[in-house]
Amino acid sequence: MHWSKGDLEINLWYYYFSKAKEENNANSAIYFDIAKNFSLKEYDLNIGIQFLKEYEKSKSNIAATIYGVSFSLQKNNLTFNIAYNKALKKRGKRSFSGYGGGTLFTNIDSMILDEIIQDRSARAIVGGFSYSWNKFTFSYCYGDFRGGKNSKAKKEHIIEHDIGLEYQVNKNLTFSAIYVIAKNRQYPKSNEFNFKNLRVEALYRF
Repeated sequence: MHWSKGDLEINLWYYYFSKAKEENNANSAIYFDIAKNFSLKEYDLNIGIQFLKEYEKSKSNIAATIYGVSFSLQKNNLTFNIAYNKALKKRGKRSFSGYGGGTLFTNIDSMILDEIIQDRSARAIVGGFSYSWNKFTFSYCYGDFRGGKNSKAKKEHIIEHDIGLEYQVNKNLTFSAIYVIAKNRQYPKSNEFNFKNLRVEALYRF
C-alpha cells in the first residue's frame, strides 16, 4: 500500500510465502515507512522512519527486526543526508531486505546491513552530500557498518566510501562514474570487503 498527501508519504507492505524453505525467503514480512517534507524558508528538510519485521516458521533461516531513521536537508543544488539502521540480534538467523516494499535507508553501492547481520545485532550509519552544477552532479557517501559479537564471539566492522560523478548530456543520455572504496576494519587482511572499484556507465532512455 502506498499513500501520499501533500508533503506526507506512507508505505505499508505485507508479504506471505506459503512455502518458504529457500535461504532467501522469510515466511512472512512486514515493511513500513513514513516520510515527511518540511519547507524551512530557503531549505527543504525531509525526515523518514522505517520498520522491517521478518518471521520464520519453517527452516528458511530468515528472521529479523530492523528499524531506521533518515534526514535530508536541501538548499538549491546542494543536499546533505544522513541515515541510521539498527538490527536486533536473532540467534542463528539473518535478514533479507530485498523484498519490493522498500530498501533500507543505509543501503549504499556495495554494502548493506544484510551482509553482517547473521547471528548478531548490527547497525549502520550512512552520511553524504550531492551538488549539482549545470549538467554535472557530484556526490559523496560514507558508510559505517558494525556488527556485534555472534555466537562465536566474532564482530564485524566495514566502512565504505562512494564518490560519484554524473553528466547529463540531454534528457535521454546520461554518463556516470562511481569510485568505491571498501575497507574491512575488523579483519584488514581478509579478502571480503577490502577492495577498490571504478565503474563507468552510460544510460539512454528511449
